[in-house]
Amino acid sequence: MDAVLRSLGFFLLAAFGLLALVSPAWPLDDREGVLVGRIAFIEGDVLRYVPEEKDWTLTVVDAPFGLEDTLYAGDNARAEIIMPNGVLMRIGEQTQVQVIDLLADATTLDVASGQARFSNNSESGMIKTTTPFGSVVASAGSAFDLYVGDESLEVIAVRGEIEFIHDASGQRYPIMEGGNSLIADQQTVTSGNGTVDGDWHDWNSQRESLWAQRRQTPGTSLALLPAPIREEGYVLEENGRWERVYYDGAYRDMWRPTRITSGWQPFTVGRWVNYYGDNCWMPNEPFGYLTHHYGSWIYVDAFRSWYWLPPVTRRHVASPALRLGFGWYPGRVGWFSRGSEIGWVPLAPNEDYYGSRSWGHRTKVIRHSVPLINLARFRYLGHACLVDRDRLYRQHRSPDSIRRDLRGQEQLHQFRPITTWDAFKGDRRRFDFSDREARRKPHALTFERIQYNQKRLQPGERFDRRRIEQDLRRFKTGHELRPREDRHTPFVSHKMVDADKMDRPIDRSSLPKKAIKPKERERHPVRDTQSGFDRDIGKQPQQRPVSPGDRQGRPLPPQAGKKPDQDMIRRLPDEPREMRPPRQPDRPHGREGLNQAPRRPAVDGRLPKHDQVRDKQQQRQGNELQPRQGEDRQQRDMDRHRQEQRRLESEQQQQQHRQMEQRQREEAKARQQRLIQERRDRQETLRRQQQNEEHERQRALRRQQEQQQQQELRRRQQADQQRREEIERRRQQQELKQLKHHQQEQEAQRRQQRESRQRQIEDQARQKREEQQRIKQQPSREHQESRDNQQKRRQRSPFEEAQGNQPMDRPWMK
Repeated sequence: MDAVLRSLGFFLLAAFGLLALVSPAWPLDDREGVLVGRIAFIEGDVLRYVPEEKDWTLTVVDAPFGLEDTLYAGDNARAEIIMPNGVLMRIGEQTQVQVIDLLADATTLDVASGQARFSNNSESGMIKTTTPFGSVVASAGSAFDLYVGDESLEVIAVRGEIEFIHDASGQRYPIMEGGNSLIADQQTVTSGNGTVDGDWHDWNSQRESLWAQRRQTPGTSLALLPAPIREEGYVLEENGRWERVYYDGAYRDMWRPTRITSGWQPFTVGRWVNYYGDNCWMPNEPFGYLTHHYGSWIYVDAFRSWYWLPPVTRRHVASPALRLGFGWYPGRVGWFSRGSEIGWVPLAPNEDYYGSRSWGHRTKVIRHSVPLINLARFRYLGHACLVDRDRLYRQHRSPDSIRRDLRGQEQLHQFRPITTWDAFKGDRRRFDFSDREARRKPHALTFERIQYNQKRLQPGERFDRRRIEQDLRRFKTGHELRPREDRHTPFVSHKMVDADKMDRPIDRSSLPKKAIKPKERERHPVRDTQSGFDRDIGKQPQQRPVSPGDRQGRPLPPQAGKKPDQDMIRRLPDEPREMRPPRQPDRPHGREGLNQAPRRPAVDGRLPKHDQVRDKQQQRQGNELQPRQGEDRQQRDMDRHRQEQRRLESEQQQQQHRQMEQRQREEAKARQQRLIQERRDRQETLRRQQQNEEHERQRALRRQQEQQQQQELRRRQQADQQRREEIERRRQQQELKQLKHHQQEQEAQRRQQRESRQRQIEDQARQKREEQQRIKQQPSREHQESRDNQQKRRQRSPFEEAQGNQPMDRPWMK
C-alpha cells in the first residue's frame, strides 16, 4: 500500500509540476474572515432570495444569513437571527430584510417593509438600518423596534438612545428610551405615542426570557468558547460534555457529543446546499451548526470517537497547527469524484480548505488555476463519504449508507479532487434548504428594493464603524418634533402570491393591506438586570388616550375615591389583627347620649392613656347624673373583666406570634441546612464524578500510551523488517546483476570465438575454391587461344593475305 501511495504521490506531483510553475501562490488569509449569522428560530414560512436563479426558496433553522442575503417573512411568520458581532434581529410577517455589510464593529441592514426589532448587544459596535424613508443608527447597548409601512414608518427606542436620519430633510433626530416614538414619511417627521403591538412585544419578551435562561445554563462552555459564539454554548452542555483528551503530544480541551447514534460521524446527518459558490452543510443535529461551521473535528483513535476542537481568537505557539483560528466555514471537508460518484472527507485542523471566498483561517481561495491536492495525504481518508451525483443535494439521514473507507484501495488514483461546482449549475436542488416546496412566494415587486441596494453600493465598499460615525456627524440635529394630529396606523401590503403568479404583472393598489400594529397598546417595561432587555409586566392594559404629560413622564393625579399609594397601608401576613371589644347594650341609667367608642387592646395589663382619659370623663359624667352605687360597682367589675380579657387575648396573640416566628426561624434554619446538605451532596457527587472521570481519563491515557507504545514498537519492527527486506532485496538484485553481467561476458566471448572460427573456415574454403578455379582455368585458356588463331586464319582472303592488310568486317561471314 505504501508503494502505491508513494507512486500516486509522485504521479500527481509530476502531472501538476508544470502547472505549479505558472500557478500563483495561494493566499492564506489569517487576518480577517467572512462573518456569517445564523437563523435561530423560525415560525411559519421564511424565504431566502437566490440571486443566481432570481427566485425565492424556503429556509430553515440553522441556515446561514450573511453578506448580500435577503429574507422575506411570509404570512403569520416570524424569525430570529443571531450575528457573531453581538447583533440580534427579529422580524415579523411581511418583512423584507437584506444584509448590506457585516463587520466586526458595524452591521448595515436594509428593511424594505414589515416589523423588526434590532438589539445591539456588542461592546462597541454599531447598527445602521436603512429604510425607504430614512436610516436608524444604534450604538452599543441599545435596541429599537421598527415598523415600516407602505407610506410611513415608526421607530421606538426599546433600550438606550438611537438616532434617526430623515432622507428627505437630511436631518437627524434622537429617540430616547421611555420617550415618544418617531413617525416619518417622505415629507415630514412627527412624534408618536410610543405604543407597540401587543403580540409582537410579548413574543419578543418570551424570546428574551428564553435567552436569559440559556445564559444561566451552568457548564464550562463559557470559558472555552470565543466571545462571538459564547452565548450558544448551551447546546454543547445539553448534548455532550467537555473532556481533557491527550492528543498529538499534549492535553487539550475537546467536546464530545453524547446524544448520538452508534457509528455517528460529522457531515453525515444533514444535507448540502450551494451557498455563494461553495457547498454549505446543513446539519440535523441540535449542536450541528456550532460544531460544523466553527472549529474542527478530530478523531481520537484511543477512544474511537469524534471530538470537536473549538476555535480560538489567538494562536498558541506550542501547537499552532492544531489551534484553528476563529472563522466561519461552509463545511470543512475535502472533495473528490470518480465517474458518477462524488465524495467528501472531514479535514484535520492542519489541512487547508479550498473555497471561493476567504471564509476563515487556513482557507485557500480558488481564483483561476487548479490547486495541487494530493488525496492520499488526507488524514481521515478512512472516514470518507461517497454518494451518487444525483443524491448530493438530498437529505442524508444514515451515516452507514454513505461512509466509505478508502484506505488501502489501489483504485485511489482513479479519484480526482474537486474545487469548482460548475458541473452542477443545472441542478436546481442545490439551493433548496428543505425538501418542502414553497406554495406561496413574494411577488417580483420585491426585487426592486434588492436591485436598488445592489446598485447604490460601490464594488469593494465597506461600511465600518468609523464611516457610520462620520456620516452621522454630517447631518444636523432637527427641531423638536410636534405630536401627530391624527392617529397613525401604518399599513403594509401583502406581497405573498401563489408560486406560479410570482412573475405576473400586478397592480400595487390591488394588493391586500394589513395594519402592522393590529393590537396596539402601551409599553410598560421592566429592566432585566441579567439579560439587559426590557420585559412587559402583567397583561395587556386597557387602552386609553395618552396625554402629552403622560408621554413626558409626569405622574397622573390620583383617581377620585381612591387614596394615593403612600396612604394605603397593608397588613403583613404575620401581623396580629386588632381586637375590638363587642358592643355593649345601653345602660339603663340614662346615659344613652354617650358615645361608646371601642377601646384599644391593653398593653402589659394597662389601658392606653387615651382610654384612661375617656374612662375618667365617663366617670365624671356618671357622678353628675348620680348613678347608683351598685351599678357603678358592677360597671367597674365589667370593665376590669374586659381589661383582663383583652390582656389575656393580647398575651395569647403575642405568644402565637412568637411561636409563629420561632416556627418560621426553625423552618428557615432547616431549609438552610437542607440546602447546605444538598450543596455538600452535590459537591461530593461532583467530586466523586470528577475523580471517576479523572481515573477514567488516567486509565484511558495509560491505554492510549500503551497503544501508542505498541504502535511505535510495531512501526519500528515493521521499519526494521522493511529495512532488512530492502537490504536483502538489494543484495539479491546486486548478485543477480553481477551474475547476469558475468553470463553476458561469457556469452560475448563464446560468440567472438564462434565468429572467429567461422571466419577462418570461410577463408580457407574461399582460398581452396580460388585455387581449384585457377587450376581449372589454366589449360582451357591455352586451348582457347590456339583455336582462336586457327579461326582467324581461315577467315582471311588471298587478296588480304597478299596485301598484308587486316581482315575487313563482313557481317555476312560471321
